[in-house]
Amino acid sequence: MAEQQKAPVSSSTTDESVRPVLIVDQEALGDLSVFLRHFFVGLADESGKAALVCPPDCDVNSLLAPSIEVIRHPAYRTPILWRQSDRKLIEKLGKFKPNILHCLGRGTTNLTTKLAEQLDLPYVQTINSLQSRLQKCSISASRCAAIITPTETLASHLVSVYSKFGQRIRQINMGTFVDGQCACFSVPSRVTSMVVACRLNDASDFELLFTAIKHLAIEGHEFIMLLIGTGPAERNVRELRRTLGLSQVVYILPDIQPLRSIFASADVFVQPQPTKIFSFSLLEAMSVGMVVAGCAGGVDDLLIDNQTAALFEPADELSIYACIKRLLEKREFSRQIASGAQSYLKKDYTVSTMVSSILETYRNSLRWYKTQASNTAAPKSKAQSKRP
Repeated sequence: MAEQQKAPVSSSTTDESVRPVLIVDQEALGDLSVFLRHFFVGLADESGKAALVCPPDCDVNSLLAPSIEVIRHPAYRTPILWRQSDRKLIEKLGKFKPNILHCLGRGTTNLTTKLAEQLDLPYVQTINSLQSRLQKCSISASRCAAIITPTETLASHLVSVYSKFGQRIRQINMGTFVDGQCACFSVPSRVTSMVVACRLNDASDFELLFTAIKHLAIEGHEFIMLLIGTGPAERNVRELRRTLGLSQVVYILPDIQPLRSIFASADVFVQPQPTKIFSFSLLEAMSVGMVVAGCAGGVDDLLIDNQTAALFEPADELSIYACIKRLLEKREFSRQIASGAQSYLKKDYTVSTMVSSILETYRNSLRWYKTQASNTAAPKSKAQSKRP
C-alpha cells in the first residue's frame, strides 16, 4: 500500500540536512511550473539550498528563489559532444555537493539514474499522471528511495503499476497559497468570464462543452470563455469554434504564466474532461476563489461535488449545460462552493506542509540508502574476515 501524507516533522527535530537537485525537462517544466515556484518559495522560508537542472533554453526566472542554483544541461547542443556535456554537468553538481536527486518527469528518468550511479546518491521520483505498464518509467530499485505522487487516486494506481515499489510510494498533497478574497462573481458589473486551461490534444474534447455554452449564449447569458493552451489540435479547435459561431464568445490564447493573475480576475473554471494528469491549473483556480465546473472522474481528488466544485458527467452535453447554467444563475451558491474550496485548501494543501513533507521524504530516503549500503557491504566484510 502507498504511504499517505503524514504530519510533517520539523527540520529542527533532526540534524540531517538535505541538498537536493531537481531535474526537469521541457515537458515537466510546463506541467510542474506551479509546483516548482511554490516549492522554491517554501524552501527559501526553511533556509534550504537546492539546484535545478533544466534544458538550456528554458525560462525559469519566474520560478526561482535566491537560494536556488540553476544548472543548464546539455551544455553543448551538438549530439557528438554529449560526453563533454555530461562531464560538465558532473563537474557543476560536484561543486554544489548534493546528497539527493529528485527526478520530475519521464524524460529525465534515465539521466537521473545515471547521475545517481556516478555520484553514488539516492533519488526520488515524482509521478503525477496515470501510466500503463507499457508507458511506465524505468525506475532503479537500488537507487530510487521514494515515488512521490499528489493524489490518493494516483497512489493507488501506481501501487498496481509499480508493484515492487509499493512501500516506497508517498502521497503528498501539492501546496498552494490561498487568496484572502474570493474571485468568483466578486464584481457584479463585470462580464462573467469562464476559463479552460489545458492541452489542446483533441478537438473532440471540446465539442460537448462548446455546444453547451452555445445554448447558454442563445438563451441570453452574457459571458466570455478563455481557452488557454496549445497543442496539436489547436487548428481543429479553432475551426470547431468558428463552425459553432462562437468566435465572439470563446477566445483561444497561448500558454500564459503565471495563470494565477488571470484566474484572480475570472469567475468560473471549467475542466471539460476527466484528467489523467494532476491539474495544477485547477489547484490555482481554486486557490484564488474561482468556482469550478468539473468533469467527474479522473485523478483530481480536489473535486468534491457541491463542496469544492460542481460536477457534471463525462460525455453528457445536458449535464455540462445544466451544471454551468446553475453556476451562472445562482451566484451565491457559486460563491459558497468557491469559498468552500478555499477553506479546503487552507486545511490540507498548504505550501509549508508540502515542503516539510517533501524534505522529510528526502531525509527518509537518505536513511534508506544508508541502510541499503550497509546491508550490501555487510556480506563482503564477513567474507573478507575469513581470509587468512
